[in-house]
Amino acid sequence: MMYVEREKGLERVVKQMCAKHLLETGKDWGKLVAGNQSENAYLVRTWPEFAALRDIIFFWKYFMCTDLRVFPDTSSWSLQAAYLTWNVANESEVFGPPTNRGVAWSAWTQRG
Repeated sequence: MMYVEREKGLERVVKQMCAKHLLETGKDWGKLVAGNQSENAYLVRTWPEFAALRDIIFFWKYFMCTDLRVFPDTSSWSLQAAYLTWNVANESEVFGPPTNRGVAWSAWTQRG
C-alpha cells in the first residue's frame, strides 16, 4: 500500500504526462496510476511500459521492508501470482477501521 498524498514526485510526473487528459476529463491522477478500469486506463494504455515500471518500484519498496510479517507464506507460487492488480481507496476501506490516514493505492496478486 502506498499513500497517494505522499508520492509527490509521481504526482508531478503523471500531471505532466497527462495534463491535457486530466483537464478534459477531470479525473483524479491517482486513479490514472492504478489504471484498473477502462475509463482510468489512459496512462497505462498510452505508455504500456508505465505499468511495468510502477510494479517494479512497488516490489522494490515492498522487499525493502524489514518486517517479516508483511510477507506471505513460503509455499509454491505460480507465475501469474506476480501480476499486481491496483486499486485506489481510503485506507479504512482497504484495511478496516479505526485508522484512516487518507487515500492509498492497494496492490494485490492473483494467487492461484
